[in-house]
Amino acid sequence: YTDSWGAGSSDFLFFKTSEDGTFEWGYAMGFSDLDGGYSILTTNTGGYFISGYYRDASYDSYAFIYHTDENGSVLNSGIYGSTGESSQRSRSAIQASDNNFVIFGGVSSPSSLSEIFVIKIAQWTGTTLWARVIGTSNFDYGMSIVQRDDDGFVGTGNMGTPYNPYNMYLLYMDQDGNEELSLAIGGSDNDL
Repeated sequence: YTDSWGAGSSDFLFFKTSEDGTFEWGYAMGFSDLDGGYSILTTNTGGYFISGYYRDASYDSYAFIYHTDENGSVLNSGIYGSTGESSQRSRSAIQASDNNFVIFGGVSSPSSLSEIFVIKIAQWTGTTLWARVIGTSNFDYGMSIVQRDDDGFVGTGNMGTPYNPYNMYLLYMDQDGNEELSLAIGGSDNDL
C-alpha cells in the first residue's frame, strides 16, 4: 500500500512496468480510509483483477475488488461483506473456467473466531453470484484458492485457536462453493 498518494490514509498502489523495469503507468486505488491489496491476476481479456480489503471509519473491514482493462482503467469495482463483521479480507482471487471471478479469504466478528469465505463475482458487473462462509469451531482463514479440472475448487489456509498451534487447512469445494471435504494438516507446533 501507499500513504503518499490516493484518496485516504492508505491506498494500494497499482502500476505496470516494461520487461526492463521502466515505469509505464500507475494508480493509487482505494477509498477514503485504509485499503490494501493482497492479490492481482491477469484476466483472460488482458486486463487485471485486484482483491484485498477496505477499512471504514469504524474500523470494520470489507473485501473489495477492482477489475481493470489492460491500461489500468477501472471496468468495475465492489465491496463485499456483511455489516457488523469486524474483518473481511480477500487474500486470493482466480478467474474461473466460466470467466467469472472467485475471491477467497477470512471473516471474523467480535463475537466469534474467524471463518473462511469464498465469493463468486460476475466478470463484467461485479454482482455476487454466490457467497459461502465455511469453518470449524476454531480460527480458520483462507489464503489461496485454485480451480480443479472438474470445476470445483481447492482452498488452503490455516486453522487453530489462540491457545493451540495453528495447522494448515485444506478445503475442497464443489463448483458452487459448497464444502466437500476439509483436512487439518500439521503436528503439535505451528504449521502454517
